[in-house]
Amino acid sequence: MKKQTLEEQVSRIKGMMNLSEQTFGDVDNNMAGSDNSETMGSSDDSETSDSEIPSKPMNPRIHFNNGGSVSIQASRTHYCEPRNDEGPYSEMEVGFPTEGTVIPDEIMRHLDGNIDAEDFSPYKSVYGYVPVSIIKMMVASNGGIKTGELPPMVEVEPTTTTN
Repeated sequence: MKKQTLEEQVSRIKGMMNLSEQTFGDVDNNMAGSDNSETMGSSDDSETSDSEIPSKPMNPRIHFNNGGSVSIQASRTHYCEPRNDEGPYSEMEVGFPTEGTVIPDEIMRHLDGNIDAEDFSPYKSVYGYVPVSIIKMMVASNGGIKTGELPPMVEVEPTTTTN
Protein backbone atom coordinates (compact mmCIF):
# COMPACT_ATOMS: atom_id res chain seq x y z
CA MET A 1 0.00 0.00 0.00
CA LYS A 2 1.20 3.51 -0.76
CA LYS A 3 2.40 5.57 2.19
CA GLN A 4 0.32 8.64 2.87
CA THR A 5 1.77 12.00 3.66
CA LEU A 6 0.80 13.61 6.94
CA GLU A 7 -1.40 16.04 4.99
CA GLU A 8 -3.24 13.15 3.31
CA GLN A 9 -3.74 11.41 6.67
CA VAL A 10 -5.11 14.60 8.23
CA SER A 11 -7.40 15.14 5.24
CA ARG A 12 -8.73 11.56 5.55
CA ILE A 13 -9.38 11.98 9.28
CA LYS A 14 -11.11 15.33 8.71
CA GLY A 15 -13.26 13.69 6.04
CA MET A 16 -14.24 10.91 8.44
CA MET A 17 -15.01 13.49 11.15
CA ASN A 18 -17.14 15.44 8.66
CA LEU A 19 -19.03 12.26 7.76
CA SER A 20 -19.54 11.58 11.47
CA GLU A 21 -20.93 15.08 11.99
CA GLN A 22 -23.29 14.65 9.02
CA THR A 23 -24.44 11.29 10.40
CA PHE A 24 -24.79 12.12 14.08
CA GLY A 25 -25.19 15.90 14.00
CA ASP A 26 -23.49 18.36 16.28
CA VAL A 27 -24.35 16.74 19.61
CA ASP A 28 -23.15 19.68 21.71
CA ASN A 29 -25.30 22.19 19.83
CA ASN A 30 -28.33 19.91 19.79
CA MET A 31 -28.08 19.11 23.48
CA ALA A 32 -27.49 22.68 24.60
CA GLY A 33 -29.97 24.14 22.14
CA SER A 34 -27.66 27.11 21.73
CA ASP A 35 -26.88 29.14 18.68
CA ASN A 36 -23.13 29.28 18.19
CA SER A 37 -23.33 31.29 14.99
CA GLU A 38 -21.16 34.03 16.47
CA THR A 39 -18.30 31.66 17.24
CA MET A 40 -18.85 29.09 14.50
CA GLY A 41 -17.75 30.01 10.99
CA SER A 42 -17.22 33.70 11.68
CA SER A 43 -13.57 33.66 10.70
CA ASP A 44 -12.29 36.39 8.43
CA ASP A 45 -10.36 33.80 6.41
CA SER A 46 -11.87 33.37 2.97
CA GLU A 47 -10.15 29.99 2.51
CA THR A 48 -12.25 26.88 2.96
CA SER A 49 -10.72 23.94 4.80
CA ASP A 50 -11.23 20.32 3.71
CA SER A 51 -13.54 19.71 6.67
CA GLU A 52 -15.88 22.48 5.46
CA ILE A 53 -16.25 20.98 1.98
CA PRO A 54 -19.18 18.55 1.88
CA SER A 55 -18.05 14.94 1.55
CA LYS A 56 -19.04 12.82 -1.39
CA PRO A 57 -21.79 10.40 -0.30
CA MET A 58 -20.66 6.84 0.39
CA ASN A 59 -21.41 4.30 -2.32
CA PRO A 60 -23.86 1.57 -1.29
CA ARG A 61 -22.37 -1.91 -0.78
CA ILE A 62 -21.86 -4.03 -3.86
CA HIS A 63 -23.89 -7.25 -3.63
CA PHE A 64 -22.61 -10.08 -5.79
CA ASN A 65 -24.62 -12.77 -7.57
CA ASN A 66 -23.06 -15.46 -5.34
CA GLY A 67 -24.50 -13.84 -2.19
CA GLY A 68 -21.35 -12.01 -1.02
CA SER A 69 -20.96 -8.28 -0.68
CA VAL A 70 -18.22 -5.67 -0.27
CA SER A 71 -17.79 -1.93 0.19
CA ILE A 72 -15.92 -0.24 -2.67
CA GLN A 73 -15.29 3.46 -2.12
CA ALA A 74 -13.39 6.26 -3.82
CA SER A 75 -13.24 9.93 -2.84
CA ARG A 76 -10.86 12.49 -1.39
CA THR A 77 -11.20 10.72 1.99
CA HIS A 78 -10.51 7.15 0.80
CA TYR A 79 -7.44 5.15 -0.17
CA CYS A 80 -7.83 5.69 -3.91
CA GLU A 81 -6.14 7.25 -6.92
CA PRO A 82 -6.80 10.02 -7.72
CA ARG A 83 -7.82 11.28 -4.28
CA ASN A 84 -10.69 13.49 -5.35
CA ASP A 85 -14.48 13.32 -5.42
CA GLU A 86 -14.83 13.15 -9.21
CA GLY A 87 -12.78 10.23 -10.58
CA PRO A 88 -12.50 8.26 -12.72
CA TYR A 89 -10.41 6.11 -10.39
CA SER A 90 -7.59 3.75 -11.29
CA GLU A 91 -7.33 2.45 -7.68
CA MET A 92 -10.03 2.24 -5.02
CA GLU A 93 -10.60 1.27 -1.39
CA VAL A 94 -12.17 -2.16 -0.84
CA GLY A 95 -13.49 -2.98 2.59
CA PHE A 96 -15.20 -5.51 4.79
CA PRO A 97 -16.20 -8.26 2.36
CA THR A 98 -18.82 -10.58 3.82
CA GLU A 99 -17.97 -14.20 4.63
CA GLY A 100 -18.43 -16.23 1.46
CA THR A 101 -17.12 -13.45 -0.78
CA VAL A 102 -14.28 -14.71 -2.97
CA ILE A 103 -11.25 -12.53 -2.16
CA PRO A 104 -8.52 -12.70 -4.84
CA ASP A 105 -5.03 -13.43 -3.51
CA GLU A 106 -3.79 -10.37 -5.43
CA ILE A 107 -5.73 -8.08 -3.10
CA MET A 108 -3.79 -9.11 0.02
CA ARG A 109 -0.80 -6.87 -0.72
CA HIS A 110 -3.17 -3.90 -0.44
CA LEU A 111 -4.18 -4.78 3.12
CA ASP A 112 -4.33 -1.87 5.57
CA GLY A 113 -3.21 -3.76 8.63
CA ASN A 114 -1.14 -6.66 9.87
CA ILE A 115 -1.83 -10.01 8.22
CA ASP A 116 0.21 -11.69 10.98
CA ALA A 117 -1.98 -10.30 13.77
CA GLU A 118 -3.60 -12.95 15.93
CA ASP A 119 -7.11 -11.65 15.25
CA PHE A 120 -6.63 -11.04 11.49
CA SER A 121 -9.59 -11.78 9.25
CA PRO A 122 -9.73 -10.89 5.56
CA TYR A 123 -13.45 -10.23 6.11
CA LYS A 124 -12.83 -7.53 8.74
CA SER A 125 -10.23 -5.63 6.76
CA VAL A 126 -9.73 -2.65 4.47
CA TYR A 127 -7.64 -2.89 1.32
CA GLY A 128 -6.31 0.42 0.01
CA TYR A 129 -5.29 1.52 -3.45
CA VAL A 130 -6.63 -1.65 -5.11
CA PRO A 131 -6.16 -1.43 -8.89
CA VAL A 132 -9.25 -1.60 -11.09
CA SER A 133 -7.94 -4.83 -12.67
CA ILE A 134 -8.11 -6.59 -9.27
CA ILE A 135 -11.55 -5.12 -8.54
CA LYS A 136 -12.79 -6.47 -11.89
CA MET A 137 -11.26 -9.84 -11.00
CA MET A 138 -13.11 -9.79 -7.67
CA VAL A 139 -16.42 -8.95 -9.36
CA ALA A 140 -15.98 -11.77 -11.89
CA SER A 141 -14.90 -14.26 -9.17
CA ASN A 142 -18.15 -13.56 -7.33
CA GLY A 143 -20.46 -14.00 -10.33
CA GLY A 144 -20.90 -10.32 -11.19
CA ILE A 145 -22.82 -7.50 -9.52
CA LYS A 146 -26.42 -8.14 -8.43
CA THR A 147 -27.00 -4.70 -6.88
CA GLY A 148 -24.90 -1.62 -6.29
CA GLU A 149 -22.72 0.50 -8.50
CA LEU A 150 -18.96 0.89 -8.70
CA PRO A 151 -17.40 4.35 -8.63
CA PRO A 152 -16.28 5.60 -12.07
CA MET A 153 -13.23 3.57 -13.11
CA VAL A 154 -10.36 3.77 -15.53
CA GLU A 155 -7.91 0.93 -16.00
CA VAL A 156 -4.32 2.11 -16.22
CA GLU A 157 -1.69 0.00 -17.92
CA PRO A 158 1.21 -0.74 -15.58
CA THR A 159 4.32 1.24 -16.39
CA THR A 160 7.50 -0.62 -17.13
CA THR A 161 10.98 0.66 -16.64
CA THR A 162 13.80 -0.11 -18.98
CA ASN A 163 17.47 -0.06 -18.10
